[in-house]
Amino acid sequence: IVGISGYEHNIDFAIAGDSKNPEKLIKTVNLLERQMMKSLVFTFIDIERRRKKINKIVIFNDKVKYSEQSVTSLNNYNIKTIPWSSKNKIDEILKAI
Repeated sequence: IVGISGYEHNIDFAIAGDSKNPEKLIKTVNLLERQMMKSLVFTFIDIERRRKKINKIVIFNDKVKYSEQSVTSLNNYNIKTIPWSSKNKIDEILKAI
């Protein structure tokens, strides 16, 4: 997906939106640390500037050490974070977003 910058971004999953619910863009991350968080923020902001209404979602591996600060930072940018340990509830979580 191309953002306002002209850069192309890889999104792992895109769920089409409708008149009531915006499109959902999902990135999956194995190691969530500061540099990855900064890259995710840029990716989603860049795309959002072009596509307007989107739900931004990151599913991250919480079985390995990850940065709590990165999770907080993503949430501060309205990027929903879902730990992989919640994989059995992902359908419910995505419906609620």
